[in-house]
Amino acid sequence: MTKQLDLKNMIAVSNKKALEWNMAQKRIEDIFTRFSNDSECSPDHIRNELNNELRRMWSDLETYKIELEMQNDELMRAFQDAENVRKDYVELFNSSPVGYLILNSSAIIINANQTFADMVKSQLTQIYQKPFQNFIAQKDVSDFLSRFKSYFRNPLEKFFELTLNDSRHNSIVVRLEGIRKHLSDFAKKGREEGGSIDVNFNNNVDNKKLDKDNSNIDNKESQEEVLLISLSDITLLKQAEEEKETLKNLLLHARKMEAMGTLAAGIAHDFNNILFPILGFGEMLKDELSQIQTIDDLTKQDDMVRMVDSIITNTIRAKTLVKQIFTFSKDTSTALGPLYLNMILMQILVSLRPALPTNIKLVDGIDNTCNMIMADAEKMHIVIMNLLTNAIESMDMVGGTLTITLTEDYFKENCLYTGASVNGKYVCLSVKDTGHGIETEHLSRIFDPYFSTRPKFKSGGLGLSLVHGIVSSHKGFITVKSELNKGSEFRIFFPPYLSSGDEQKCLTKKELPVGNEKILVIDDQIAITKVLSIMLQRLGYKVFTYNDPKAALDFMNHNRKYFDLILTDMTMPEMTGDEVARKAMSIEPKIPILILTGYSDKLSPEEALKIGVKGYLMKPISLADLAIAVRGALDV
Repeated sequence: MTKQLDLKNMIAVSNKKALEWNMAQKRIEDIFTRFSNDSECSPDHIRNELNNELRRMWSDLETYKIELEMQNDELMRAFQDAENVRKDYVELFNSSPVGYLILNSSAIIINANQTFADMVKSQLTQIYQKPFQNFIAQKDVSDFLSRFKSYFRNPLEKFFELTLNDSRHNSIVVRLEGIRKHLSDFAKKGREEGGSIDVNFNNNVDNKKLDKDNSNIDNKESQEEVLLISLSDITLLKQAEEEKETLKNLLLHARKMEAMGTLAAGIAHDFNNILFPILGFGEMLKDELSQIQTIDDLTKQDDMVRMVDSIITNTIRAKTLVKQIFTFSKDTSTALGPLYLNMILMQILVSLRPALPTNIKLVDGIDNTCNMIMADAEKMHIVIMNLLTNAIESMDMVGGTLTITLTEDYFKENCLYTGASVNGKYVCLSVKDTGHGIETEHLSRIFDPYFSTRPKFKSGGLGLSLVHGIVSSHKGFITVKSELNKGSEFRIFFPPYLSSGDEQKCLTKKELPVGNEKILVIDDQIAITKVLSIMLQRLGYKVFTYNDPKAALDFMNHNRKYFDLILTDMTMPEMTGDEVARKAMSIEPKIPILILTGYSDKLSPEEALKIGVKGYLMKPISLADLAIAVRGALDV
């Protein structure tokens, strides 16, 4: 380690040598005075005295010269060491992972390190003597200024978070910590180290300016208060916290949906059991009305048939609704099939409303009486979320109104930008915003993969291209209208799903497959066994009903080969349908078995087939579907 320079000792030695030199000069003056007053002293004696004194002074000068040379060498080494330390300090200061600033009482930047300059993508010369708020995001400026003043009222260290904007308009989040100091504190420290204060050690300021500043350290300006500020970039940390919060919300949502799924399963089972007698008796009532010839007023008879038709249609509608409620509560996708689009919209809006920015108003114009469409639920979810995300992003800075409508009507229109030609009855989904809109020259390209009108620092992707592909694959059409600074509207048209004749109308007894075999019906619900008994008897079968599965199996055990088919419920208090099937097949291995259920997650249709069951039917079931299933199991 280099020997530390002792300035006080060097000054003391120098002062001592100066004193000795003055004393030697005084002695020479005394010699001249003494010999000038003494006439008896010979010139030779005077010469000898002076020579002796001069030789002694010369010797002292030589010694002093050597000492000065040594001190000069030591000073040069000290200055070099100080310069090395200064360079190391500047390098350390500028390469620190934390940004450092010195601000005066007006929040003007007196000094900054290279790390802060890199944070804001600027040169150090562009930062010096600039207001710090120039680099703060507009939303945080007022908060910073109010907090900044409190630093001078309270000398304790404080910290808070700020969002900074760099020269490229990117945002970073920083943690700001600061402490109040006086410029005189720096000057005092500099003097104790044998130097002077240099508040601009980055060499980014004119030397004359520095000299002027340093020369005024001891004046009144040296009492100015400054803030030492450190800035830590916590952008990634904040992103991680947001992702953690998102995952936490997703986990809570998953748990909530799991609980809802359990609840929905129970509701689906009970509700389907309630719907089954309504559907079954409704179909039979319609069949009876069509055969009654004693009603004089045929108009009245037609009205009665229409009322029964309404009962059957709405029961089927409720059956589909229950299925979709359960599907969405489990957050699973369905295959291509009949789908109520309003159900998906309801699910999305429930999760969207809490997360919607406060400056965006949501208008719901969903008509819940729209017909089903033939679609994949998961893909419809993707389509809707993409459109809503784009609409929200177009209004995120200025706010506006987001309007979602679902209607069914006859439409006739053409879209220049998508080539869509709509003419006929469709279910129409509309997503409309009052955002910045799309420039006319871009409208023809918005469905191109990876084309985006967003700023470069925002992500683009396959959003609208994916939407267009999904809509086309579902035999639908998409149109777009947009006006710059007024907003955009995307409309998607799907052909309504028209139910098959089996679901929309009851077939007469003559049109259905019939038989005369003996069928054992097992269900713990009396209403279910009653409606199944009547439905099967209408088809010509002999029916035996039991509400207790153990009693039914006991009767079967004592009357082997008596029954031709077993129709059993899946979820019963004492025994499940698959247990009934296994025990029944142990009694009579070749007997065909059909399982009928309102809902059960204990046995899938695939698992039912593996144990030998001939069919797995969902309640409520129409007379036509029941006739086809029973005949199919018996004829195998």
